[in-house]
Amino acid sequence: ACAVAQNELLIRGESPSAGVMEGLKGVNSALTLACLASILYCYHLSAALHRLEAHIHRGAELHVPLSWAQVLGKRRLWAEILVCGVHLPPYITFEIGTTNLTNFMLYRGETVLCAVNLLRVYLPWRVIRDCMLADLPRRYTVAAFANVELGSSFAIKRMLNSWFSLLYLAALWALLVVLGGYLFRSAEITACQIAASATDARCQQAEASSWRIYGVEFEKANDVYLENAVWFSFVSTMTVGYGDIIPTTHSGRAVAGVAAVAGIVMASLVTASLSTLIQWTPDEQSGMGVLVREQARQRLSVAAANILALWWRRRMQRPLSRRQKRMDLYEMRREFIEVQSSTQTEIEDCASTTTKIEHVGRRAKQIQEQLQRIASLLAANEGERRLGRPRAPSAPP
Repeated sequence: ACAVAQNELLIRGESPSAGVMEGLKGVNSALTLACLASILYCYHLSAALHRLEAHIHRGAELHVPLSWAQVLGKRRLWAEILVCGVHLPPYITFEIGTTNLTNFMLYRGETVLCAVNLLRVYLPWRVIRDCMLADLPRRYTVAAFANVELGSSFAIKRMLNSWFSLLYLAALWALLVVLGGYLFRSAEITACQIAASATDARCQQAEASSWRIYGVEFEKANDVYLENAVWFSFVSTMTVGYGDIIPTTHSGRAVAGVAAVAGIVMASLVTASLSTLIQWTPDEQSGMGVLVREQARQRLSVAAANILALWWRRRMQRPLSRRQKRMDLYEMRREFIEVQSSTQTEIEDCASTTTKIEHVGRRAKQIQEQLQRIASLLAANEGERRLGRPRAPSAPP
């Protein structure tokens, strides 16, 4: 938030060395240190949890002090430190001048590092992941028994296989649209058009204000309205591209390309989520099988009536109706046999595969319980016989 506030003040003409800018940089540095400390603590807790799981399931030593070398040796930790630790400290500012085709583009350090700081948007995912897994009882024991890792991948699959999957995807899509729009606006704004930031001598050149792209000359002007950039990000994620707003810098084209790819991925996730939600449940599939059988019985009655009516009219030499003249007795007989075979399906055969497996498992368990009771009765009778005290036999249940 502090990096975004710096960039917004800079776009509105605030000097990079103003007091409010330095104050925001100081707060941003303090928050960055707190963020890095939190990330380090999370990795320390994760290492301690893995040590506890190894002790419970494999008998590893538990009373061994956890060294920081084991925590700092993870590459993912250093990747997060690199992403979250880069920021603009107080009393430091810089400019980056680039040549965009034949045009000159100037970026302020506040704008560049604001885009880098926006990558921290992934940090709340840890909280969301833990919330998705918090209601699972004894999840660590079950995960070890089933050899399943209850991590981010499991949480994402659980979110996409719930009835709230469309809501989750809509929230993610809205976040991507707003984030992409802000990055696109930052990529298209040149500091040469901002009076308080145009300190580079190259801003006085004609290439800094009069741009030429693919033979078309125009005056470069900053579009500071975030709504226009969000609209561009929206149509890019929808893979439409009306052409009313086009990127004029390489950075803007990169943002547009990422937005288009993200839109394709989101559309694929929505399709996969909908296909999962509209599948028959095991009970619905069993009910549908029974309904199909009842439909076949109705068709059987109609087919039998048509065959009898056609046979009777031919036998009595009565005139046939227009529909009966088009009937083929061989085809009617073949259809009658097919429908008859469908009506002979048992209720259990109409059940889904999942329901059949559940029934088989339930019956196997009942048989096992009965066999155990019979074995215990036989063992008791054998003990009584050896002691010389006959016992009246009990009929097995």
